[in-house]
Formats: sequence, C-alpha cells, structure tokens
Amino acid sequence: MNRIFFFLIALLFFSSPPVIYSESLRVGISGSNPFRISGEKVSGISLDIWKEIADREKIQYSLKEYDTVAGLIDAVTKGEVEVGIGPISITSERIEKVSFTQPYYSSHKALLARADSISIFETIAPFLQKAFFYGIGLLVSLLFLVGNLVRLAEKENNPPYQLPYWSSVGNGMWLSIVTFTTVGYGDLTVKTRAGRFIIASWMIVSMITASSLTAGIATSFTLASLKHSSIDSLLAMKGRQVAAISGSNGEDIVKEYKGKLLPVKNIAEGFDKIKEKKADAFISDYPILKYNLTQNPIDDTTIVEIYEEKDNYGFCVSVKNPLLVRLNKSLLILEEDGKIFPILSKWGL
Repeated sequence: MNRIFFFLIALLFFSSPPVIYSESLRVGISGSNPFRISGEKVSGISLDIWKEIADREKIQYSLKEYDTVAGLIDAVTKGEVEVGIGPISITSERIEKVSFTQPYYSSHKALLARADSISIFETIAPFLQKAFFYGIGLLVSLLFLVGNLVRLAEKENNPPYQLPYWSSVGNGMWLSIVTFTTVGYGDLTVKTRAGRFIIASWMIVSMITASSLTAGIATSFTLASLKHSSIDSLLAMKGRQVAAISGSNGEDIVKEYKGKLLPVKNIAEGFDKIKEKKADAFISDYPILKYNLTQNPIDDTTIVEIYEEKDNYGFCVSVKNPLLVRLNKSLLILEEDGKIFPILSKWGL
C-alpha cells in the first residue's frame, strides 16, 4: 500500500509541466534597427524571436528598453532584469559578466564610408602647400646659379652672354630651362669646354631634380585624394575619423586599427556624423547598416563589408541562471522548426 502511494506521488510530481517563473519575468531590450525598433510599441527581430520563446515556455514578462547594449548587460549583471534581448554580440569580455544563449543570428562588421567629390579648391590645394613652394624656390635658385656659371664660361666667345648682366644671365637661365625640360630649341648653345661641362653636369642634376619634383607633386596629389576617398578596409581607418557606438566592440576595432574614434550614442547619430562630414566612416554590424541605409539613404556613401570581424548575436542572463538551459532548448527548437528564418526575412535579412 505504501509503495503504491509513493509511486502515485512521484508520478504526479514528474508529470507536472515545469514552471520557470511564477511571477512576470523582467526582460530588457536594447540594440538598433531592425533588431530593436523603438516607438509607441517596441518591435523588431529580437523581440519577435523572444515572443516565440515566451509563447513556447509559457513565460509572462514585462519589457524595459535600454539605450545601449552595454547598459543592458550591466542591468542583467545587477539583477535589474532577468533576461537581456537584442543584437547582443557574444564576446570574451562580455561572457565574464553574463551568460549567453547560443547564437540566433550570425553576421559581420561593416563600414559606412563616405566618398566625397573633390572641389576645385581641393584640386589645387597641393600647389598651395609650403613644400611645393619650397621646391619651386629651390628650382629657380638652381636655374639662376647655372645661368651665372654659363655666363662666366661663355662671355668671352659667345655673343648672347656678352650682353648686360641680367640679359646674359637670363640667356643662361633660358638654356638651363631648355636643358632641364629636354626640349632643346637650339636657339642658344655653349661653345667653350667649360660651358659644355657646366651644361653636361646640369643635364645629370636636372634628371634627378625633375624626378624629385615630379614625385613630390604626385605625392601631394595622392595625399589630397586619399583624404576624400572611401575607407575600403580596416587598415585604411588609420588616422581617419571613424564613428562607433559607445560601448560596442566597434570602438575596440577602431582603436586597434589606429583610427580616430568618434563615439556616438546610436545609429541615427552615426548617420548624422556621416551626413555632416564629421566622420569619414561609421563602423557597425552589416545588417544594421544595410537596413538603416535602405530606410534613410545618404548620397555618396558605400557599405564596405568586413568579413574578418564576425558577430554572433545571442540573448543573455545572469551568470549561472538556470533559465539559460530552457532558453537554449527553445532556440534550438525554433531553429529546427524553421521559425527563425521567416522572422529574419520579414525584416529584410
């Protein structure tokens, strides 16, 4: 009789449906469009997936919004909310503070880069730099020196160099210019051995001078062009103004590649920095940039996908929270039943 009684009690206990929380679960949400869309009614990919989990697990919950993912993670750590949902990148730094579910979405980083057209002033700017004027000054000084040397060597036997000082030096400078540019008009020549030695030496020097001057001008144009071209890789961020959301791992990437970090609060502010030309690029997650650029196009911009910087999104709970096992199981079931892909497609991913 006692055995039957205990058997019935055990059967009743183990056949009862598991209950996670008898009270309403406090859930925090953060992130950017399309994963968290704020308004009169919160929506987005993360919330749609969470609703599927909550329905499956019969979870009652209240929702609270947080401005940043970093703020949401702190709230989970402090116990303000039991669950954090959103496009929360799973990183080694964050996993020391909270426990993550398995990823529900995998993506990669991207840059929203500006590609400005160059104005007329910016085109001639390389010619207005000190280095350019120094180069021109040095060249004129060399031509003047050669003109004087030719005059001294030729003034006894060559009529063009027997004229008054400035006229004869001017002829010497004209010959040196013609030699420098390899034009060779032939209207002026040298007749003495000393004159030929001077012009022959100048030919060799002028080749070096012309190459250096050409390289300097080309470098000036290249540097001016780079200031207005798109950032097409992580390495190209070096020394450039790059916006990133505060508390995101985008900040760490900008610092790692020695870009000039411009912290912003959210996607909208990042887009504003690009529009106002206060930033050369804005780094964030590819699906977020793609969605927001579709909703709010910006002229003369391009999205550069950074495949080497991957992101896995998950939900988070406090460390050692037993709820984690149930959430992971539900996510796996949703994946196996093919219910996550339609949610992503609904939001254009």
